[in-house]
Amino acid sequence: LFVAEYAPPFVSAINEANNKNCAMLFPNPANNYCMLYLNRAENIQVRITNQIGELIFETAATNELALPATNLPTGVYFVQVLAKNKMQTLKLLKQ
Repeated sequence: LFVAEYAPPFVSAINEANNKNCAMLFPNPANNYCMLYLNRAENIQVRITNQIGELIFETAATNELALPATNLPTGVYFVQVLAKNKMQTLKLLKQ
């Protein structure tokens, strides 16, 4: 009888935070605004879309950015961070 052990890959917030291309949203869920902190000091395009892909907000950023959330209806949004040929998508919850 042979028994193989399988250990699935483990992903944690710590692993994600160590990623050099990482962006972070705080606070999340948000009420009035949400800060987007970026690891890179270069020209980065930031977009907020709703669940059906409609563009809600778009701007350029470098290190950090206050994202407006006051006028957003309660729900789930996606923050896309585009730098050079890479893109990271973060989920933003609006209370």
